[in-house]
Amino acid sequence: NHIFNLSNRLYLSFYNGRDKYGYKMEDISTIPATGEVTTNLDKEGFHWGNITGTLRWNCQWGKRLFSNITFIYSQYEFATSNETEETITGGTNDKHSVFKLDFSSGIHDYGSTIDLDYQLGTLHHLRFGGMITHHHFTPGVNVYDFRDFSGLLEIDSINNAESLNNIE
Repeated sequence: NHIFNLSNRLYLSFYNGRDKYGYKMEDISTIPATGEVTTNLDKEGFHWGNITGTLRWNCQWGKRLFSNITFIYSQYEFATSNETEETITGGTNDKHSVFKLDFSSGIHDYGSTIDLDYQLGTLHHLRFGGMITHHHFTPGVNVYDFRDFSGLLEIDSINNAESLNNIE
């Protein structure tokens, strides 16, 4: 926070949070008669998090007019992953196979607001303002990998703008 003078103040806030969960499990089995060893490795997990920031300018324009102008940024992301790997060795044919599937989605917002308060007299206030927000949605991205074949399946992102004007 910063005070420029009695009529102008600037406020800045920020938050960043990330969480994750995952596990890994390995299973090894042997067939004694053939000497074949099978190793299975499974990994799963997901993570999510957000970042948000706000910059607000607070201004007293005179005895009757007061304003808040705010700029906002927000980002949220979520992702999951699943991977299974199998290796067979010691038999007549060694084999290695992989299955992997990842999914992620998110939203980014950019916005601004202006709120004004005009004192008409001792008993009456006029409040008015407006806001605009740009939303950028990424509804889902899938990444898959099967043995030697891999690819990317991507869903287009979606943009949206939202606005509001108000008088009270």
